[in-house]
Amino acid sequence: MDPSKVDENLDVEQIPWEHDDVTSYIDDLTGGKQPEDILDEQIELIEDLDGEAALERLVIADIANSIISSADVPDDGAGLPPALHKYLIGLILAHSSTSGKRDVNYTDLAGPILDLSLKYLHDTDINAESPPDEKLKSRVEHSLKEQVFLAGKWKFSKQPIEASKRAYSPHNEQLKKELGFTIEEALRCADYIEEKTIERREEIIDDEFIQLVQRMAQSGHTIDVLNQQYDEKGDIDNTSGGEDFKSDSKFLDQLYTKYCDSGGSFFVDYDNMISDRPGDIKKDVLQDFVDRMSDNLGDVDSNRNFRWPYQFNPLSETPIVQVEDRLLVPSGDALRSALESTFYYDLISLEDYGSSDGTHGGEFGRIFGDYVEDWAYDCLMKLYPEEDVYKNPLRPGSYEEACDILVEGRDTLYVIECKTGKIPIHLRNSDFDAIQEELNSKVGEGYTDQALPLVQELRDGTIDELVYDGKLVEISDYNKYQPIILIGESYDSVATYLIDVIVNSESVPPYVIDIYCFQVITEFFESRARFESYIRKRLRLFNDKSIISGDEIDYLGLYYLNDYSFPEMEKNNFVIMEDMGREIAEEIGYKFGH
Repeated sequence: MDPSKVDENLDVEQIPWEHDDVTSYIDDLTGGKQPEDILDEQIELIEDLDGEAALERLVIADIANSIISSADVPDDGAGLPPALHKYLIGLILAHSSTSGKRDVNYTDLAGPILDLSLKYLHDTDINAESPPDEKLKSRVEHSLKEQVFLAGKWKFSKQPIEASKRAYSPHNEQLKKELGFTIEEALRCADYIEEKTIERREEIIDDEFIQLVQRMAQSGHTIDVLNQQYDEKGDIDNTSGGEDFKSDSKFLDQLYTKYCDSGGSFFVDYDNMISDRPGDIKKDVLQDFVDRMSDNLGDVDSNRNFRWPYQFNPLSETPIVQVEDRLLVPSGDALRSALESTFYYDLISLEDYGSSDGTHGGEFGRIFGDYVEDWAYDCLMKLYPEEDVYKNPLRPGSYEEACDILVEGRDTLYVIECKTGKIPIHLRNSDFDAIQEELNSKVGEGYTDQALPLVQELRDGTIDELVYDGKLVEISDYNKYQPIILIGESYDSVATYLIDVIVNSESVPPYVIDIYCFQVITEFFESRARFESYIRKRLRLFNDKSIISGDEIDYLGLYYLNDYSFPEMEKNNFVIMEDMGREIAEEIGYKFGH
């Protein structure tokens, strides 16, 4: 759908935007300062801090969040949301040193970061009187910014491990030559370092610590949509001045004081880390791994360019912090997340294997995308017989690839295209036109240039057979055809309910889903019939946009809890969902972790 030609049947009022009172409230909260000014002041504070002490404070918050997330309480966690927590760690890695003030409290350290995110995300000229096309464009821009400031990338805890194996095992020869380890060795080293990190944390955490965290959780609550909070109470809780954040900060400061009084340290001695390694990890491999994945605190000048969440966070490249001969993993899931993403940049830039400019990818780029196809095919095999799923079928005559995967459903033929192209992180701070151009080169190419033409040829009878496994295969005559674009990373709200704003999909709209959610959905449904029914009903939600989430698993959770259907919404009403993944994780027995 072209935003300049908004369908008159689409009620754009369903798409939430910030109303003037909320924008004014946030402006008053920040003293009228612009985001750049707030950030300058916070970096100035961080430059005067002892980075080691500041990171230890954030480790306390990380532990508290892990305890709260495993408890059955209505609380969104301790202090900053996960993405902002990692952003603050990145700022400390980039701008602090190992000397300076140690007495900063959590409110002063983290509060301005929370307010910065609100000011940045909700500083908009869009209001109830704005033209519908401008509302749509603004919502797309906001969605991509929101991920880096608040949401992070959704996936269950074990999925990055599988993604790393699938993505990089074909490149083990290059990894071993350039970095000193294969992806399997890297994962084993990461497991060991995480074990040592947990072991050290458990030496410090006692019953009193856990009780304080439980009290903090009991005093908290879930965070509502900003407009709803303001309309109901006249203020907003998830700010530095909100009661929930102030309460969290008080508890986190108490926990930090208790940590200091214990005389312990979250840092692990480097020599002990190496000498205590298990027998299946070679010494030189572990040393090479630590060397690649760590940086000395305050020593890397290039990190000092990091200021905004839409820039490359040093935590994503080197998630282990080194201070002299001691090591710290400041964020519990940062290490496995880094394994999934950081080697991509090592490999794509290799001379004679990637490309010197790190863009088109060379031989690495040609091979890299195959892992998403293979993963998607394996997922489909859980629901479909082998004879109904065709991977890389060819057109007769030309023998060109027709599509990545073709699935013969019960009454629908599914044409699947897999795309591994990443959204450049700087794009999350771009305007609508730049976002549309970039995503059209990825999702749009897979849809308009590949999946849709094949659908049209199959529908009009131009093609009625394909070549598969060296044989001509007759494709059944279907009345319904469904393009599916499978992507290698989450596009959040842009994929879940705004894709038709980006891609012109008036004929046969695509179902866009990332491989992590696709794996969960194919695992969740016990039959192809229910899987296909979900896709059919899910696509109907694009028409009125009344049920909103940036996470496909939220839609699956609602669908499951509503007896395998989506609730009917009254006109001019919408619901924004979050955290429905818990229901699904429990239902599939935590197969992919928490």
